Amino acid sequence: MTLEELVQSISARPVMWVGSARLRDVALFLDGFCQGIESATGVRPLLGWHTWIETRYLISHPAWHWTAILRHAHGSDSAALAALPSLVAAFESETRGCSTQLLDQRHRDAFLSAFGAEHHAPSEQPPSD
Repeated sequence: MTLEELVQSISARPVMWVGSARLRDVALFLDGFCQGIESATGVRPLLGWHTWIETRYLISHPAWHWTAILRHAHGSDSAALAALPSLVAAFESETRGCSTQLLDQRHRDAFLSAFGAEHHAPSEQPPSD
């Protein structure tokens, strides 16, 4: 099963996979899955994911985990979970062959262009779990 297939399955039936329909629980499961892949193969499947999410949604602040960014952007855990498979597919497509340095540069350029600073967060607090 590929990461993309796994995310599609989890997003369709999160309670079956992780015991809840909370995006944060899905994120924890995916973190563990990716750590297992890295231990077995040396490959980090979601390397750069958080930076890519921040760049895509133009939210970058230490208080904003990628799950909070998706809940904020999509309005709820269920909507964020529904968007997750297409986001993972876009991430894999857009970052294939990219170095983390290139992702960092794209992040910096996007924020400097949009806000004149390397970080930005909405004025409200991040959505809680």
